[in-house]
Amino acid sequence: MSRQLLLLNETLRLQDNPLLNVPKSADSAYAVILLNQHQFEQSSPKRQALQAALIADFAKQLSARGIQLHCYIAEPWQQLQKLIKAWQIELVVAATPCAIDEVRLFDKVSSLCKVQLLDCNSLLDGQLAPDYQRFPKSCSQFRSQREPELLVSAPVADLCCLSAFIGNGCSPFSSQTETNEQFAAAYSSEGASKRWQNYLQSPAFSAYLQTRNQLYGADYASFLSVALAFGTLSVRQCWQDLQQGPQHPSAVWLKQELFWREYFRHYFRVHGAACFAEAGLARRAPLPKFPKGSSAARENFRRWQQGETGVPFIDANMRLLANTGLMSNRGRQNVASYLVFELGIDWRLGATFFEQQLLDFDVASNWGNWAYIAGAGEGPARHFNVMKQALQYDKDAEFVSLLQPDINPTLTGPAKHRPYAIDGTAPWQESWAAYLP
Repeated sequence: MSRQLLLLNETLRLQDNPLLNVPKSADSAYAVILLNQHQFEQSSPKRQALQAALIADFAKQLSARGIQLHCYIAEPWQQLQKLIKAWQIELVVAATPCAIDEVRLFDKVSSLCKVQLLDCNSLLDGQLAPDYQRFPKSCSQFRSQREPELLVSAPVADLCCLSAFIGNGCSPFSSQTETNEQFAAAYSSEGASKRWQNYLQSPAFSAYLQTRNQLYGADYASFLSVALAFGTLSVRQCWQDLQQGPQHPSAVWLKQELFWREYFRHYFRVHGAACFAEAGLARRAPLPKFPKGSSAARENFRRWQQGETGVPFIDANMRLLANTGLMSNRGRQNVASYLVFELGIDWRLGATFFEQQLLDFDVASNWGNWAYIAGAGEGPARHFNVMKQALQYDKDAEFVSLLQPDINPTLTGPAKHRPYAIDGTAPWQESWAAYLP
């Protein structure tokens, strides 16, 4: 018999949750959510509300099975020390982390008790896990190693041992933040699963290859990202659903994007702290930038955050992020490129801001994609011509007009993409001129 602490962060589901299957009938187990207090307090109110709602929904699911969830918002190492001592824990079980701070946390915990890490939110585990000693330099190489089958780990059966769980649950959320039932309905394991299954049966799924670069809308994308980030859906189950359905081009492309997510997860485990360095793994010349801490850099960063750069396409995407907590992939690439190359701001500031704002934040996908744009990964930097992109993906300025209804009232259609002056400081690229009407 052992006394176990199951850390259920980012695995807010009953189905395909390996953590819940660890305790045996002779064990005593505590189900725990432990949120990093600093990170939680730095998050936007929307993200806080979503996280609280999803945890509350998960607690209800567990309670219906007789499992009480203990939830804490605290400094992780200090709180784990207290719980391990108070509950006489012999084994801590958690999802295999991607972030370096979590890796270091479990290294510390291993000095107090045994630690068991299970890769709950990746496609590849066990014998299918990549060889980190010979990890490929690109996602295409990573993918080609497993073609043509691209086998992934199977979901685990729902076999948790209910008799092992003990303790009366606790939650700090009632006094710290408001929950939102609509959030829970949309992104909880039940709501997200229902939406995913409906999507697979809809015309929108077969049209995904054509719509994936759209900037907004109800069904232009799969919208799996939030559920996968919080673990309310199993990525392995989603992959199996795609495998079992029609293999049209949209299905193939969506599986490829899930593999991009997979690549970043293992990439961060291989390279660790280097993924958060300004140059990252890059072997490129330093990017041009304003001096750190200069008034110009601070003002440019503030305007970018607030959607007040003077470039309508950039501002519309940033205002969408503020309004919804989400942004299209096309929008994310463009606002990242603009921050790094036009404004000369350290890419890590942008990645940190997205970490605080995005409802679908996960460390590997967010930081990996920012490094991809900035050239801080294995490949070259990717400098987008944002005016070309604006005219290509929002030709009639419908998106810009929706998010900025009062902008350039004398202009119509594509002309609304013309940059407007802000104190004479908005950067201008000559390469933009060829695309402006």
